[in-house]
Amino acid sequence: LGNMFADAALRLLKESNIPKSSIHLVSSHGQTISGHPHWELGELSVIAHRTGLTVAGDFRPADVAAGGNGTPCTCTYDTVMLRPQPGGKWRIAINVGGTSSVTFLPPWPEAGSPDVALPLGLDPGLGVFFMDLTARAIDASLEYDAGGDMARAAQIHHDLVEEWLTYKYYQQQSLPIGVGPDDFPETLWQEWRTGAHGKGVSDRDLLASLTELTARQIARASARFGGDGVMRGGVHDVILRGGVCANSFFVERLRWNMEQELKVEIGKVKTLSEIGLDEESWETAMYAMLGFLCVHGIYNFQPSCTGASSPVVGGKVAPGVNFHTLMNSVAEETGTVPPLSIVSSAASRAVKRIAFPETELLALPRFTIGFVQLPSDLPLDCEAGPLLTQIPGVKWRFQKMDFMQGGEENPELICSQVFCEQADRGA
Repeated sequence: LGNMFADAALRLLKESNIPKSSIHLVSSHGQTISGHPHWELGELSVIAHRTGLTVAGDFRPADVAAGGNGTPCTCTYDTVMLRPQPGGKWRIAINVGGTSSVTFLPPWPEAGSPDVALPLGLDPGLGVFFMDLTARAIDASLEYDAGGDMARAAQIHHDLVEEWLTYKYYQQQSLPIGVGPDDFPETLWQEWRTGAHGKGVSDRDLLASLTELTARQIARASARFGGDGVMRGGVHDVILRGGVCANSFFVERLRWNMEQELKVEIGKVKTLSEIGLDEESWETAMYAMLGFLCVHGIYNFQPSCTGASSPVVGGKVAPGVNFHTLMNSVAEETGTVPPLSIVSSAASRAVKRIAFPETELLALPRFTIGFVQLPSDLPLDCEAGPLLTQIPGVKWRFQKMDFMQGGEENPELICSQVFCEQADRGA
């Protein structure tokens, strides 16, 4: 997967005629294979090696570590890009792909106002996954029900929709609620389809009913979890994203269901393009945003949506050839000391204090500091110094071992005296 993502990045640069030197960072979400907890694959180091560019990715585990679901990460984009202006009403931002997510966005607070409402969000459940499977079952040459024409010409079986809404995923009573590929597997669609056929429901009617299910589940989730700001008639507008925007039948059913559940006139479900944003690239921009915030050390998950105990800076970074340039750029933007300078300085002091207390580091040629584990307070006469590793051309040996808690020897983590040997310098 890492190689596939690297191929895609390099192909994009070539086809777009964009010089690689102009790229600061690759941000890679990865391929989701599990939703509980969220787990993505796609090795960052492979992408960094192949492209020569620094890569940020694997964003969700930090939120999971803080007790969150790691989803919906769309709340981050929505909070930054879609939150209404001060003094306005709430906005509901819906994203429909294979599954669906929704963010309830309060207006930005007035200057000096103590009343700061937080965004809320969840994954209501299905998106177009089961709809598309049904469209292909009707006609194998189809990828989906373009425009919703097949569903519009068929009949919605409301009793079947209500039966599906008793599925365990829809019975969750409190936030956070996050969906994963294991919640709505293809085997569930096969089970529902078999049950529908047993009741005399055709595949075309099944398509219409599944279209209604996706719309109704979103509306009900909005009514149940949107909070007082949404339920008090305080909805400014509803934004819909995804290819399903072209499905006019779905959009009509979504608007009707939202009005029924929220007891408010929606009028028109808007698209991103209608508020001045590009529909085709918003998701790419969202993942680029997660990477940008990661390398700048800025929170990139919204805990009021994910359920985490605190905000987190999610992500890991695989340095590329441009890593030093990137970090210096970040330092200039934020007005901070480049972190590499801090690490290099600490490493130099550690080597001089522990391994070569009487020798200047600069007097030793061909030394490159790779990694140093430092305790929070490093005294000059510390007995158990940090372990130094990954220094090319240097072989380390240990004269005396200390013991970790529990009495087990662990020479890779702690030792009391460290000596080095170089082939051309002796001990």
